[in-house]
Amino acid sequence: MSTETMSAIGELLLGMLVLAGAALSALSAFGMIRLPDVYLRSHAATKSATLGVLFILLGAFLYLRSTWIISAPSCCSASRSYSRRRRWQAI
Repeated sequence: MSTETMSAIGELLLGMLVLAGAALSALSAFGMIRLPDVYLRSHAATKSATLGVLFILLGAFLYLRSTWIISAPSCCSASRSYSRRRRWQAI
């Protein structure tokens, strides 16, 4: 398999992960409306919404991880050099 095919499959799987998270969050909203008891409503709100947000954030992190890994060291070095320049200008 070529890298383009693997990239397309990876993006498809990450899209499905985000879609599953959105579906779980929607399920949580429907549970809040349909369930009769306060305890069942709070259970629906916490369990499925937490799992839905986890899936969405995991999909977003895995999709953006290559950009984050590449840009994180350069941002740190840029802020470090800025703080050094600022410190010397203050003196």
